Amino acid sequence: MQDRHRLYRLASASLIVAIAAVLLGAYFVLRPGHKLEGTDSIVLADFANSTSDPVFDSTLGQALAVKLG
Repeated sequence: MQDRHRLYRLASASLIVAIAAVLLGAYFVLRPGHKLEGTDSIVLADFANSTSDPVFDSTLGQALAVKLG
């Protein structure tokens, strides 16, 4: 009988932790982001191309600059 109660408590605690993890994850994924204003600034730094493919040497920075523009 005591084993049954212990198993019930463990299952209940596990369910509560799982629900809390899902709710916390949903909060961080679904919350609205910070909107940029006219006084905000963004710094574009150089990207290190670790793919050894020369086509990516300058295109990543240019693509980001175009997307932000």
